[in-house]
Amino acid sequence: DYLPGQFQFITFHRGRGLPEEEHHWTISSSPTERDYVSSTIKELGDFTATIGQTKPGDTATVHAPFGRFSYVLHPDEQDLVFIAGGIGITPLMGMLRHMRDTKVKMPVVLLYANKEEKEIAFRKELAEMEQGKYPLLKVVHVLSGPSKGWQGETGRIDRERIERYCGKAIG
Repeated sequence: DYLPGQFQFITFHRGRGLPEEEHHWTISSSPTERDYVSSTIKELGDFTATIGQTKPGDTATVHAPFGRFSYVLHPDEQDLVFIAGGIGITPLMGMLRHMRDTKVKMPVVLLYANKEEKEIAFRKELAEMEQGKYPLLKVVHVLSGPSKGWQGETGRIDRERIERYCGKAIG
């Protein structure tokens, strides 16, 4: 059992000269999924560059769950603002999937920064969620290196952009 947004430590025991190191990854699946737990791992660093060489039958040691970054721990909140960059979207995907699966009708604004369109993880799923009823999701993609035809937001997520999409804080 885990909360949406939590993370786990995984050590892959793959042999074949591949590194055996413990790393933490966010659980990107929803706790409503009873058949599996998933993490989304981008092939980026020295270790993760080998993640694609993991095969069925390889074993792993998993320690989980950890962390308190979860909307369910804040039951009095009535609307949420999520801000993510790149693969940092994974804990938020776990929470959004959980909201969808449990039919939480809460307003959520997601400001999601990437360099290029092709780097937007979960783009199709986010668009489908935005068209659905649960949660009441508004996704704002912000690209720092967009292609010529990009029609969305460009630059960085800054105070002005947060205030424009989320409103000014009271107090």
